[in-house]
Amino acid sequence: MFDKSHTHPSPLHSTKEVVMVVSSLSPSLFRGTLSARQTLNFAKFHLEYARKTDDHDLALVLCHDAEFALSHIDNSMIAAANGVPRDASDQGLHPRIEAAYTDLGKLQDHLGQGEKAQASHKIALKYKDR
Repeated sequence: MFDKSHTHPSPLHSTKEVVMVVSSLSPSLFRGTLSARQTLNFAKFHLEYARKTDDHDLALVLCHDAEFALSHIDNSMIAAANGVPRDASDQGLHPRIEAAYTDLGKLQDHLGQGEKAQASHKIALKYKDR
């Protein structure tokens, strides 16, 4: 993998620092360089840290980033359903996408974003029925 002898001890000291590093991947979503599976992992990472942080504002930002990533996957799935070829790695992601939207909805509800939570749960149900 990588040589640990060249790493510094504990380079990331806080959740915010970890999120800043990972959020630097966001432009990759715009360029479409991440596969659906990678984008889903990106969203799940943000949801995990949103769940763990005590910082309400940070949790909102993390949920927003996760929602953006999931919508990117959702759009690619819609395109695939309309005959646009999709990457073979996208196969079988529906249950994981459903779970991510369900987690997002729960977090949004917990953060006081009831309308967004309802929308996320509605999208999750769409993937459950596929």
